[in-house]
Amino acid sequence: MARHVPKKQQRRKRNVLKKPAAKSKGKTSRDRLLSYVTTVPLGGRFKCLPAGTSAATLKRLTYGEGSKKGVCEGPMVRLLKKPPPGPWEPFADPEYWCRDCLPDWILLPGERGPGLPSPSLKNDPLFWGNSDPCILPFLPPTTKPHGRGSVLICPGGNYMFLQPFEAGPVARYFAAQLGVPVFVLKYRLLPDAGLDESLADVRAGVREVRRHAPRGPLAIVGFSAGGHLTASANARSSAWWRGQRPDAQVLVYPCIDGHDWLDDNKSGFGPNISIDTPQVRSLVKNQSLIVPGPKFVPPPPTFMVGSTADPECPPDAHSDLYAQATMAAKVPLVYMRDDFGGHGFGLKEFWAPACLRWLQSRDFGRQSDSHVPWQDV
Repeated sequence: MARHVPKKQQRRKRNVLKKPAAKSKGKTSRDRLLSYVTTVPLGGRFKCLPAGTSAATLKRLTYGEGSKKGVCEGPMVRLLKKPPPGPWEPFADPEYWCRDCLPDWILLPGERGPGLPSPSLKNDPLFWGNSDPCILPFLPPTTKPHGRGSVLICPGGNYMFLQPFEAGPVARYFAAQLGVPVFVLKYRLLPDAGLDESLADVRAGVREVRRHAPRGPLAIVGFSAGGHLTASANARSSAWWRGQRPDAQVLVYPCIDGHDWLDDNKSGFGPNISIDTPQVRSLVKNQSLIVPGPKFVPPPPTFMVGSTADPECPPDAHSDLYAQATMAAKVPLVYMRDDFGGHGFGLKEFWAPACLRWLQSRDFGRQSDSHVPWQDV
């Protein structure tokens, strides 16, 4: 004999059945955009969104997968509307993933892997897919007020690799402290791409970041070779930028004079990169735009860091030249120059808080923080 169910319980039962259906439908519509990039054997699985993905979709997917109490790393967003076919390949074949073949500043012994500061080479998206430029988003916590502006980071790596500790850790720091979205640029590199392709990726990255974060100014941060790329991009004309030029730049131990890249004994390139190729020679093609002289193009307001103990990019051959030309052009400049140690120190206490306050003084970040003078750090 069928048990009688009161009408109130019947209504409650119907409501419970409807909720999962609605949730499932929403999830399906989001997942249609999200895909996993295929890689050659031994590669990881990288989540990617197509170029032009809306800001609302990126936020929904990013915050839906991480803890909202901290900075959330989202899926990559492609910059090419028609990405190259085929699986992603690593920047170096797995047989060369050893100390005798790759530099320690990419292998990072003892620093790569689960629970360590940097992902393994297998799972590092910055080590795969050289022909498929992307931006990697880091969105601020939702538990605090969000600030104005956005940041795009260009890690260094001698135009051969992309340095992981000049990417994620820096992005997380500025996203948390400023309360703004920060993106890491995975730009195209040698030997297949030259400076023109890398610059095109910077411009596309800036355009995408402004689309995802239209409120407030945009700063671009470049380390080492990424500093060279940043300075070179900001030396391009307003017509080239199409009205999207960054509002500020941060250069940390930047390479400015690129002529060492034309010297086999100084370039630091591996055996697969010849200094005689057009791609390498393009790195110095417009050198006069970023060194003192009549062709120097005034950059946006600049915060720069150079270490007198840096053997790779010594200030007297690099950042000093850029500082001299920037001051002559009467562009606002903060230049931290001292013995900060060797090249490639990444995010450090001696410069990051000062840079943070400088950005806040230029209308980046939360309104409650903007009154703090950067010199007080």
